[in-house]
Amino acid sequence: MDFVLTLHSHLPYVLNHGRWPHGSDWITEAAIDTYLPLIDALHGLDAEGVTAPVTVGFTPVLANQLASDAFRGELERYFEQRLTHCDEAPASLAQTGDTHLIPLVDYWRDRLTRLRSLFRSIDGDIVGVFRDLEHRGRLEVIGSADTRVPAAAFARREHPASARRWPARAPAALRAPAARMLGAGVCLPPAGTVEAAA
Repeated sequence: MDFVLTLHSHLPYVLNHGRWPHGSDWITEAAIDTYLPLIDALHGLDAEGVTAPVTVGFTPVLANQLASDAFRGELERYFEQRLTHCDEAPASLAQTGDTHLIPLVDYWRDRLTRLRSLFRSIDGDIVGVFRDLEHRGRLEVIGSADTRVPAAAFARREHPASARRWPARAPAALRAPAARMLGAGVCLPPAGTVEAAA
């Protein structure tokens, strides 16, 4: 393969810390703007029998949040709030003389409705979709240690079990969250999985 796109993601723990600006809206926006559209694209490729040259990384903190019932409830509320705004926007835009923006409202209503349908069709299990695609060899998942693991542990290739908790199989590599401490772009394979280059 000549090209591999690696997507690494992490969010601090934001659930149960309010909604805005640094609470659950942060992870719901990530789901709507990143994970659900990516799942939609990957499902399209999968339906065509195309293995995506994509590696997706999740930290345990993010994966645990995406898998939680609290997140599912927050995302449903977020969809409802945004769709209510779409219903109210045309009248507001008409009052301000900005009717030329109404097609954007229609775009967002359609997009949000489609993404909510996708979220419901997967039973709100974003992590499960990535796990299934990985299990079937449609993409690779790269693990990452908990953000509290010191860089020295990565240098010694000591990876906690939480770094490997949810992928369908042991990750082919682990991304060091403190890469700048170890050298830019460091990506360490799990201990014992790759021979040292001669």
